[in-house]
Amino acid sequence: MRKEHDLLGERLIPDDAYYGVQSARAMENFHISGVPLSQYPDLIRALAMVKLAAACANYDCKQFSKETRAAKHDSVAHNDGDAEI
Repeated sequence: MRKEHDLLGERLIPDDAYYGVQSARAMENFHISGVPLSQYPDLIRALAMVKLAAACANYDCKQFSKETRAAKHDSVAHNDGDAEI
């Protein structure tokens, strides 16, 4: 577990989590449906495509390196709907 903090205080977050303290609080406080995103692989692919478009735009603005853009492209190209991007 890792310790993170925000304006509301400190929280322990699992080491393997890709989210931070604010997302952890949101999951605890806003029980929307209980259905995991893995049930919607097309949505995950669409979100990955948006991230790729953002990476390309950042590359074009010289904010990302070619390697970072290529890594995003590879993660989208090899995403089977189960991976976190």
